[in-house]
Amino acid sequence: MFASLPLFAPLRRLLRPPHPVLQENRRLFEHFSQGQPIGTYDYVVLDSELTGLNRRRDEIVAIGAVRIRNLRIVLADAFYSLVRPKDLTPNEATLIHRLTPEELAAAPPIEEVLP
Repeated sequence: MFASLPLFAPLRRLLRPPHPVLQENRRLFEHFSQGQPIGTYDYVVLDSELTGLNRRRDEIVAIGAVRIRNLRIVLADAFYSLVRPKDLTPNEATLIHRLTPEELAAAPPIEEVLP
């Protein structure tokens, strides 16, 4: 009843089950020992640049990844690519990531970068 009122809208998020992706992540990480030093794990760090923060409208314009082993970046396993968005119109995000429409026009589409 109260969750339908605008003031209580944040409560709605607490009342519904977590997103399936979050549920799967929780399941995958259950067996990791919280007491084990992070340096004993190999993991990948991802970075992305976007046209904005609206998940329905905005797009990835760059993506990078590096493998971390023994708390060091493994450059041989690094990856970076620009991504051509469907809309090449510059927006406010260009001021942050400094990727111009001309640079992005020459980039492959997301379907090629992340097949």
